[in-house]
Amino acid sequence: MNSFTRSTTFTVPLPTAAHQLADTFRQQQSHPRKAKQVYLNTLAVYAVNVYLQGLGIETDLAASDSQDSTLVALADVADLRIKHLGQLECRPVLPDSSIVHIPFESWSDRIGYVAVAMHPSLRTGTLLGFVQEITTEDIPVAQLQPLAGLLEYLDTLQQLSLSPTGSNVVKQTQINLRQWWRGISVAGWQSLEALLEDLQQPLGSLTLAYRSAPRGLTQNIAQNTPDAIPALLELLRSQPDRWARLQVIELLGTIAVGQAEVIDTFVELLNTDADEEIRRQVAISLKKIDPDHPQAAVRQAQLLELGLQFRQQQVILIMTLTPEAQDDIGVHLRVYPVNTETLPPALSLGILDEAGNIVLQEQTREADDWIQLKFSGSLNDRFSVHVAWNGTEIVENFVI
Repeated sequence: MNSFTRSTTFTVPLPTAAHQLADTFRQQQSHPRKAKQVYLNTLAVYAVNVYLQGLGIETDLAASDSQDSTLVALADVADLRIKHLGQLECRPVLPDSSIVHIPFESWSDRIGYVAVAMHPSLRTGTLLGFVQEITTEDIPVAQLQPLAGLLEYLDTLQQLSLSPTGSNVVKQTQINLRQWWRGISVAGWQSLEALLEDLQQPLGSLTLAYRSAPRGLTQNIAQNTPDAIPALLELLRSQPDRWARLQVIELLGTIAVGQAEVIDTFVELLNTDADEEIRRQVAISLKKIDPDHPQAAVRQAQLLELGLQFRQQQVILIMTLTPEAQDDIGVHLRVYPVNTETLPPALSLGILDEAGNIVLQEQTREADDWIQLKFSGSLNDRFSVHVAWNGTEIVENFVI
């Protein structure tokens, strides 16, 4: 065992190159306080990267959020990507401080958190220890796990990435869904619209979701004319066809930003319409035209690859969060196929509780074009989403 693995702490020199990199990010910030934080974050990430490379652990500094100028400007991020494992947060600790501050925005999509004490001269950074998970923004240094356990912890994560039976199991760290409400992106998830644009191809039943809408429903409505919104609202009120109404609601979500009459109509539908699918789409479109409305929904999507080599299947997992009574949140999950009209048989979608027990599950049969699950949760409730097919299992962990 070398000095890297047996040390309870480890001090890393911070050379000119580290400070030049930190200064590059610092100069891109307009606020002095933000500039200082970015500088310290960059040095902390540098120190952890040097330490892990010394242990022989493959890192990918360039692919880390902390090296992305846009993400650095938008959020307080200090992550280091570990190849094949995920993102390790590297938080600087100021001289004489006994607290490690881990901002809320970096709580999700992390495999752990390492504290790095900065020398007053900033010529060295000392890795103090780590924690695997957090529930508060401020952690006493005394509560950190010894640095010597970090390698063992990373080894354990590596082992857990494959099941004993050889099936492919991908398990991600916990995602805090409150970040979605705040507009903070989570790695692997994006808006459904952005995902469809990235794929640049038809999605079978997903693009046929409004297939029953009357042909030419919107062809006679020029979206850029003053009459477009009133005409669409009239269609929404008078059209009995469910799929036609869904298409109208989707269109209004793209062209009626800030339009009071449309917002009022959507709120009325949320409070009175008996069709759950209609209400869900209304809440999604409401988010687009009035982002801060308390009844607006958040919808995110993820592309998943299932199956073993030579027999793989891409699917889209969509999660929609809608506000409910007594501050509960409605969670709706749906899986669609990619490049085919139907999902493969025996594909399962499940919800697990904190103990890993299946509490809800659906499985595809022949010719199913989608499957879904829905439930309600409260603030701080934890659950996992489990998708499996042909030897591959994907588990995503969430907290509301």
